[in-house]
Amino acid sequence: MSNHSAAKSRDAHDFRVAVGAWMPRLAPIIALSAFTVAAWLLHRELAEYRLSDVRNALRATPGSRIAIAAALTVLNYCVLVVYEGLAVKAAGRELPLAKVALASFLGFTTSFNFGALLGGASIRTRLYSTWGLGATTILKIIALLAAAFWSGIALIAAVAFLSSPSAEGGATLAGMPLRYLGIALAAAVAAYFVLTAVRRTPLRIGAVQFTLPRWPIAVAQAAVSSLDVAIAASVLWVLLPQELAIGYPTLLAGYVLAILATTFSQVPGGLGVFEIVVLSYISVANAPGVIGAALLYRLVYYVVPLLVATVVYVGHELRTHDERLREVGAGVARWAGPVVPRLLALLAFGSGVVLLLSGATPPLPDRVAVLKQIVPLAVLESGHLMGSIAGTLLLVLSSGLAKRFDSAWWTAVVLVAAGIVASLAKGLDWEEACYLAVVLGLLLATRRRFYRRGSLLHAPLSASWWTAVLIAVAAAIWLGMFAHKHVEYSDDLWWKVALQADAPRFLRAGLASVVTVLVFATLLFVRSSRPEMQRPSNEELDEAARVIASQPGTVGHLALAGDKSLLWNNPRTAFVMYGVHGRTWAALGDPVGPGDEAPELAWRFHEMVDRHGGRTAFYQVPAASLPLYLQLGLTPLKLGDAARVPLATFSYDGPQRKQLRQTWHRFEREGFEFEVVPSAAVPSVLPRLREISDEWLAAKHATEKQYSVGFFAEDYLRRFPAAVVRKGGVIYAFANVLETNAKTELSIDLMRHASDMPNGTMDYLFGQLMQWGRDQGYQQFSLGMAPLSGLDRHPLAPIWNRAGNALFTHGEHFYNFEGLRSYKEKFAPIWEPMYLLYPGGMSLPQVLLDLAALSAGSVTGIVAKPRRRGHSR
Repeated sequence: MSNHSAAKSRDAHDFRVAVGAWMPRLAPIIALSAFTVAAWLLHRELAEYRLSDVRNALRATPGSRIAIAAALTVLNYCVLVVYEGLAVKAAGRELPLAKVALASFLGFTTSFNFGALLGGASIRTRLYSTWGLGATTILKIIALLAAAFWSGIALIAAVAFLSSPSAEGGATLAGMPLRYLGIALAAAVAAYFVLTAVRRTPLRIGAVQFTLPRWPIAVAQAAVSSLDVAIAASVLWVLLPQELAIGYPTLLAGYVLAILATTFSQVPGGLGVFEIVVLSYISVANAPGVIGAALLYRLVYYVVPLLVATVVYVGHELRTHDERLREVGAGVARWAGPVVPRLLALLAFGSGVVLLLSGATPPLPDRVAVLKQIVPLAVLESGHLMGSIAGTLLLVLSSGLAKRFDSAWWTAVVLVAAGIVASLAKGLDWEEACYLAVVLGLLLATRRRFYRRGSLLHAPLSASWWTAVLIAVAAAIWLGMFAHKHVEYSDDLWWKVALQADAPRFLRAGLASVVTVLVFATLLFVRSSRPEMQRPSNEELDEAARVIASQPGTVGHLALAGDKSLLWNNPRTAFVMYGVHGRTWAALGDPVGPGDEAPELAWRFHEMVDRHGGRTAFYQVPAASLPLYLQLGLTPLKLGDAARVPLATFSYDGPQRKQLRQTWHRFEREGFEFEVVPSAAVPSVLPRLREISDEWLAAKHATEKQYSVGFFAEDYLRRFPAAVVRKGGVIYAFANVLETNAKTELSIDLMRHASDMPNGTMDYLFGQLMQWGRDQGYQQFSLGMAPLSGLDRHPLAPIWNRAGNALFTHGEHFYNFEGLRSYKEKFAPIWEPMYLLYPGGMSLPQVLLDLAALSAGSVTGIVAKPRRRGHSR
């Protein structure tokens, strides 16, 4: 390849990387811009109409047509189950129909209502991950659903544009006649079908590799997707006023354009965008009738299915909760149902939108007349203001429900209850109160799902969530201005209090909403602006040492090396130790401290990483802790097995320990002695230990490692006893001893010996230290992890397992993986699997590279000549 070609290739790669990095940041800007344009256009189109016109159009819709629309909606969601099932089948997986239906129903209802901006699509990912599907398979399913959507929308668009009377009349889109656009789309769909029939190798787009479905699946997906769009369009069609006499082909073409605009706009639910495109395409005089039909369409096709889906799923979770407790124990059951918090967060957000929109519009006159006979005016005024403030707070604080904060649950319960009271007090809006009552019931029924302690200010909102909040508040203000545009503005309106003073109440409520958003934005910004990365001070390390001393395990001692940052809980009784390289923030082991503090700390670490745009990783995690990290949305990867030797039965007796026994006798005959030097006496021997360490590093042509292992630092070694091997009073080998007050586990970290020591030095030191630990009452001795050992050798095992097994067996040129396992086997240990938790997808190579760089001290340190050790953390 020429230099010019290589430069062009690098430029193209850099462009793709830049686009990939900036697209998530551009989505909120695109959404805000699209909503602003849609709101302005709607304001222009509805300039001659009032809110009462839209209300009259809603009342004029026959109940029979609403019933037909509901029936078509049920049919459409059944079609979507087939849509989902085809994607699962094309991804090479088989799932029970009930699971496919649940994923389809929840996935589509949340995506339709909230879109990608609020993470509606993540519901599907969470469900599939809890059912055991790997990240790669889930990505395939999502990609196949996307391919089905675009092929189906192109196919139905081609049909609509070619058959619409507007096309015959020469209608254009962006300067292109609809008929020509229909022909182009039909050709594109045909080309896609041909590609799926002839291409057998994966399709690569940039760095992404995508396996196309087989052509029968592709054709079936496009057909089902087209049927989905056609039925959804018919729901809107039957709700349109009969006097409009809009033909179905015309409506179908406009509906397709509205769906495309909604998809590209990134606005949650296409709020405003969908309405303006439908209204503009149909171009009729009865604009209130079209807007009323669009609102009914949202209610029948979006809102009601979302409520039904949530009730069904929460009911399923409650019924199976006791069964989970019996099957997997309370510890794991606590982490079940990962979808419920996200669903309730979205419903709480929707409740806030309902309260804001209701507060922006005047109540129905006949209900106000009834209310006047029951309560004084002050109650109506207070209810109106309270409803708008509660709605705004729900918008801002509902994200805490997705993060499982108990404070978010309590706040949401109070705010939704206040919203019910406010709905009745300001205008007897019983429909609104019923919706809020359902949400309140769901919150009360799922109390156990919200267990995280802490302030809501611990987790600032994402840019996407803030964008959705701004759109909701702006929509309420736009609606209020539209509803009260017949009222001439004056400064006196702000202070006017009367039964019919709807416009002043809207002004006060709108101002309260804006002020509430600004106050919380300021508080969250100030809270999140603190620096979070710094090396611990000596005082902080002393504090960490006190926490570690009370723990059953010894891995926490690695925090005392001082090369990792510490994230503390609020009482400072537990911490996460972590390192950062590139975008990877890697926590070493589980949070250190009381077990009940681990969930909150793990979430806080995950959120801190997310705020910095990094990748969360937890390195060397035992299997018992996996349920916690799965709830963080992380993917487990087995690293190898850790060896632990029970000390109560340890001795040199028996055939299995013959080699150890012979080594012990040989060293004793040659005059070597074993001793554990107390930590108070370690400073006196540090000069000799330094000599041994320097000699050992020089002999191995090695440099100090860090992160997951200790290194020679006098401040670090002074904190521990030292196990030493002497001869004639001179130390020839040493290891620092890691112990805790619980005496559950004993281990070592740094171990080195003089170059002239005989073979078996570390065998002798390990054996003697294990006997010493047994006599001191310790329960087990940790020999650390044997990397890549114990991976599944099945032919259908994941590619990581197969590659790891090959490296374990044949990788002696890089590292003696198999020899390390064999060395530890001589102590007859119990093996425990250890895992890496990472974000999944294609991030694994970079996470592994960053972890290697953390341990080596830099990327260049990775390629330094490896040293063979008898002990590995």
